Amino acid sequence: MPRSRLKRLFQFRIGYRLLILTLGLALATWFVIASGDQYEFDEEIPVRMRGLQEQGKMLVTRELPPVTTRIRGRGWSLWQEFLFHRAWYDLQLSPTGPRDLNVELTPERVMLPAAVNLSPVAILEPRRLQLLVDDIGTDTLEVAPQLELNLMAGYRLVDAPRVTPARVGLTAPVTILDTLDRIQTESLRLDDLDSPREIMADLVIPFNHLELEQRQVAIQLEVEPVLELRFRTLPVQVANLPQSVRVLPDPPFIDALMAGATSRILELTEDQLTVTVDFEDWRPEAPYLRPQVTHPPEVELITTTPHTVKLRMIVQ
Repeated sequence: MPRSRLKRLFQFRIGYRLLILTLGLALATWFVIASGDQYEFDEEIPVRMRGLQEQGKMLVTRELPPVTTRIRGRGWSLWQEFLFHRAWYDLQLSPTGPRDLNVELTPERVMLPAAVNLSPVAILEPRRLQLLVDDIGTDTLEVAPQLELNLMAGYRLVDAPRVTPARVGLTAPVTILDTLDRIQTESLRLDDLDSPREIMADLVIPFNHLELEQRQVAIQLEVEPVLELRFRTLPVQVANLPQSVRVLPDPPFIDALMAGATSRILELTEDQLTVTVDFEDWRPEAPYLRPQVTHPPEVELITTTPHTVKLRMIVQ
């Protein structure tokens, strides 16, 4: 027999068997659907919880697992349920004591449309739910921006980044609220900053079941060019000087070169700068001390002229 003929015969037999099998399954399915007999069907259904919100409580458990239940009914009704999945488990909680709840699941709590004439007969899996319930708490926490800023050379932040709103309200289980002291933003990196900038940042939710009044904040960055300014003839003071000792700083005045953001350095005045040398660091063999300049934190000291001050002892 030619090979092509064998191939056609083989394909015909396979196709014929598939046709017979398909027709058989269709007839069996139709018999189940159309008959008035009772059948059983295992279905995975969702859990819907109620009763906690009214008591000022919430579920801390990560998520409720689906429940597998066995349903009994006529073929047509079971077929509808198979297609549309209308069943669900009604979980009603009324905790009054401990936060850990061990809830037994029963088929009586399986909800089905009344018109389909189906009845749940068993809960297959899980039979019990271990749940954690907690009181609902509210608080207002500070927002902490998480920023990595790389400014262009010669530029500086005027102030710390300003967040709007600076605090946000949140709702969460009380045990979670007790662990929080602030809410952080997402981590952001900005390069080559050389001008003021406003950016939007998402807030990070560190725990499940934590609800924020808003999910975003605005962060304002004030960037200005760096300006250097020299302050001349600042008097040198001697710290930790014993009452029985008299010294003379040489020179008695120094110059200080300060730097900062333009608006801040222009606001700086001489009375905000204090120059001191510490007598406790003085030694006869090392009478030259480096002066310390106290200044506001938003500016910095570049250098002093001269770099050191000599303490001369005054003999009575």
